[in-house]
Amino acid sequence: MLLCTCISFDPSSTYIFDPFIDVFPLAPYIRTALVGQGYIFTHDGKDGGKTLMKPNGFRFGYQLALGLMLMLDFLEPRAVVNARTAGLFEHVYLKGELSYMKIDSFGQPGLNFSPKDVMALSFL
Repeated sequence: MLLCTCISFDPSSTYIFDPFIDVFPLAPYIRTALVGQGYIFTHDGKDGGKTLMKPNGFRFGYQLALGLMLMLDFLEPRAVVNARTAGLFEHVYLKGELSYMKIDSFGQPGLNFSPKDVMALSFL
């Protein structure tokens, strides 16, 4: 049986537009990330040997995301104030996000780890 083990990392940067968060509890944001996906193919837990694919390697790509954060401090304001004074956290948010990820080493030939599912748009 051929098995594929994958590991990934994605350092990201997020910009939150929240100058009016004290008046209106919604804050839009944008997030970008560089994505790295490592893989290793094994046959019954042993080295891949002579396969049609390279038995191990790394693929790189990017991710773009747009989202909206809803501040939930109004649900339990006293607990949030206590956490803020204790230095635990500032606010509590519920996040919704739409993202696009492409992991194909920027168009190079080879494996394509870009996600495809029923929620993805086929023309992207």
